[in-house]
This record gives sequence, C-alpha cells and structure tokens, in this order.
Amino acid sequence: MNEALMRFKEELINSGVFKRTPTRPDQYRGQLCPKCGDIKWHCYVKITMTNEDPPLWHCFKCNEGGIVNKTFLTAYGLDVDIPKGIKYHKRVDVDEAVSTKINNLTCTDNDSISKVSQYIKCRIGVYPTLSHLQVFRYVGNPIGYVKEFFGENPNVNMSKRCWFQLTNGNIIGRSYVDNDSSYRWLRYNTKCVRGRGIYTMKTPVDTYETINVIISEGIMDAIGLYYNYPIQNAFFISTLGSDYNYGIQHVLNMGIFGKSVNIHIFKDSDVDVVNLKKNIRKLFNNIYVYQNLASKDYGVPVDMLEITRIQKFK
Repeated sequence: MNEALMRFKEELINSGVFKRTPTRPDQYRGQLCPKCGDIKWHCYVKITMTNEDPPLWHCFKCNEGGIVNKTFLTAYGLDVDIPKGIKYHKRVDVDEAVSTKINNLTCTDNDSISKVSQYIKCRIGVYPTLSHLQVFRYVGNPIGYVKEFFGENPNVNMSKRCWFQLTNGNIIGRSYVDNDSSYRWLRYNTKCVRGRGIYTMKTPVDTYETINVIISEGIMDAIGLYYNYPIQNAFFISTLGSDYNYGIQHVLNMGIFGKSVNIHIFKDSDVDVVNLKKNIRKLFNNIYVYQNLASKDYGVPVDMLEITRIQKFK
C-alpha cells in the first residue's frame, strides 16, 4: 500500500478532531463544514485504512463533499502534509465526482428561467422559483457550463432542452417537446467525466432526525414528489432507469444507512416487482415500495397522484 497515504490517514484519525461514528469503523464526524460553515457536526469524514482510497468528506447540511484537501485541513486548523499524487480509487465513494471544478450553484438570477419554469408548471402543476431550480440542480447556462467545466464547445443544440446536473458533473437534458420520444432525455457527450452519474437534489438533511431517502426513476418524478408528495427530512435520488438498487448503493457509498434511515422506492407502473438483496434490506430501518395507481409515474400534477404502498422489506 501507499505508505505516505496510510500515514496521512493515521494522522487525521490521531488528531482527535474527528469523532468515530458507532455504525461504521471508517466513518467519522467533524464539527465544521468547510463549505457552508455549519458547526453542528453534520460533516462526515470517511477514512478507510484497508485500502488506498483517499479520505473523503460529505456535509449532510449542504450536501457538498469531496476529497480531504488543503482547504479542508485549514478549516480544521490541521497542519498535516498531504501526500503528493493521491487520487481517487477506481471505486469513487462520494457522488462519483471527477472534476474538482464542478459548479456548485448551477443557476443564478442572471439566467432566464421562464421556459423551464413553464415546462415544470405544465408537467407538475407548480411554477418553480429560482431557489427551487437551484435545489433541482437546474443548469441555467448550459453553454457556459460546458465551456467552463468541460473546457469544450457544445456539441449539441443546448437551447432545445432543459439541463440538470448529475452526480459525476455531467449534465442531462430533457426536450421541451413532450412528443419528442426519440431523445426526450440526452446525456451530454463528453470525455471529461467518468462513471455512470445519477441525479440527486440539493436537499440538506438533518442527521439527528430520521432520514427518508426517496428513490424514483426520473428527474421529473423527483420534482413531482418534491412538490406534490412532501416527506420530511428527505434526500431525493433518481436512478434514471429502473435500477433502484443502484440508488440504494449510492446512498450506502455516502454513508447513509442504519436504523434512522428509511428507503422509499417509487417505482413506475411498468415495473412488476422490485427485488433487493437480503444484505441490503438489513442495513436500513424500513424499505418501502410505492406505485402511482393514477398514472405511469410521478412527474404529474397532484390530482394525477394516487400513491399506495405495495411492498415492504423487513
């Protein structure tokens, strides 16, 4: 193993700054988030001594995170040398983020939001505010995003779609035309990101309360549930397909599990049965499966929702 990296991780543990959590041997809590400034121990640090993964951090208050770097150490007043050349292991555990340049705020008041807001209003029945579009990780200036964060000129007409950021920094665009069935959703074609990348909303959760993980297939499903089927202290994930297990694995990779975590899977009506591995079932308090009896999915107005629980894993 990389001896310098292992010594670095040992120094972090021995600093006494981080408190070990009772659920996982490689998970610690820090009082301060270097990103949002929260000081109520919502920042979690993963320091694994059994492999060469670098230390990673994630704040459940602002949902930001990444590799433990100089900025992170400075925020905690730690004078620890970072080994040169440490990189993400092939298995990336936090948000699959590859580029440290990924834009945190993807939509500002300088962006025109009328078109996407009207589209969401037609689909969901609610006209979103700018702050809600920021929660949804809507990319207000996709051309600028591609140029700045991918370092390339757009290779597709960006104006025909509303674009949302994925966990790996890539963006995915939804055609504004509902009958454009051939390419309703299109991932941007770039070599600057790796990994599959899924969709998560920027919704902070309180780790001192029961966490509800909402897993659905599509982005509009998540937005519809956010507005029309509100659940307290919720973290939203869209798997961009029917592989709901992948969404649960993403949650586990972020260190979210235990008796204070409930999983709520909102399956599309064309999915017959949701199958989960037995070892996954035991990692959470409850896992529920729901279906909308009034429509195929959940990206619909509230009067088109008739959600019922059809399955419970114990």
